[in-house]
Amino acid sequence: MTLMKNKKVIVDLVEKLENKYGNETLDINTPIIGVFDLGENIGRKKLLYTLRKEFKAKEYNVISFIEDLESTKLSLENDCYNLPKELFFSDLSDYSQILRFNHIIYEINKLDSPDLILIEIPGGIMPISEEIHNHYGLIAYKICSAVIFEYGFFNIFPDLCSRSFIYEMKNIFLYRLSIEDVVFCVYDKNIDWLNSKTENKIKVMNVSKEKFKSIFKDLDLDDTLMIKDLKSFRNVLNEIESKLV
Repeated sequence: MTLMKNKKVIVDLVEKLENKYGNETLDINTPIIGVFDLGENIGRKKLLYTLRKEFKAKEYNVISFIEDLESTKLSLENDCYNLPKELFFSDLSDYSQILRFNHIIYEINKLDSPDLILIEIPGGIMPISEEIHNHYGLIAYKICSAVIFEYGFFNIFPDLCSRSFIYEMKNIFLYRLSIEDVVFCVYDKNIDWLNSKTENKIKVMNVSKEKFKSIFKDLDLDDTLMIKDLKSFRNVLNEIESKLV
């Protein structure tokens, strides 16, 4: 089991921590933001990159845990770690997976002393079809059982921007993932259901600017933090910033 930070490899960190902290999850006092979506290829990394950039511009010391870091443009950044996704596909019990992930975040938080932690959540929070099951949201569930998130940023498709869908997602975040505050980030593409079903993975297609704008005309969600462009993104960050410090 390895974690990657730049070209340095923290060898066998999981195993080294096994006997260091015992069999209890540890409190992590640093605020943590999770970046979620309905599956793969829905702009999750782009969203995390933007969050990281905006918070660093505000002079926050941010560390990020990113899936498949070595294949991204942030692979050489000192404040980025490879998310140990393989932990959740190991032969360890669910309890041990949750415990070890908690200890990893705790240890690196102690070493780096960041102001904020960003974690990319692999897969989706639930199945969206028989063909695209997203591991039934189990990775998201285990990560949310391992650490406490102050906020969840959640990518959704424009076609799904309805009051009923958003409130259903709020309930899933609250009652399944224990996240009360969710920011809905509207992706600028829609799911291509036909090709997604054929290829058994999410495929997307472009959305016209006119259709994208029309979605929000009749959407009355004053009690919901929603991002649809960079301006609203920064407004949301300004709103939540006071709760993170």
